[in-house]
Amino acid sequence: YEVSETFTIGPGLGFLTEIEDRPMLFPFLLIEWQIDPDWSLSTGRGLAATRGPGLVLSYRLADQWRIGLGSRWERYRFRLDDEGPAPDGVVEESSLPVYLGLTWKPTDRTSGSLLAGVNFSGRMALYDERGDRIQREDYDPAPFFGLVFTVGF
Repeated sequence: YEVSETFTIGPGLGFLTEIEDRPMLFPFLLIEWQIDPDWSLSTGRGLAATRGPGLVLSYRLADQWRIGLGSRWERYRFRLDDEGPAPDGVVEESSLPVYLGLTWKPTDRTSGSLLAGVNFSGRMALYDERGDRIQREDYDPAPFFGLVFTVGF
């Protein structure tokens, strides 16, 4: 819904599947708010390999450059091999990454970003092959960084 020329809000529906888990259908809110010519607040795909919508506050440094502060809740599940403490088990990792990103967008279809941040509220859980939880541990905040290049067709 276009509230004004600078503010749009609407419903979104996400669908994710993971191993050893039922498909997940979840609602979210889409927001595009151009606060002023340089500042914006939005939900969306964010930077790099993140899943689901997050929230990003960004500032236009120049015509082709933006800096943004973003965050989202993330959860991943992956299968273990047939050896080790939980053969054919599953590990679930969840965290709240908060990042600062610098993006260069020379054209409408190309961009490059450098990002750095910290994963907060980290937790890992280990499940056996039947899906029973064996262990769960919280972990300390962990730094991360990355480079992202995007080319559209």
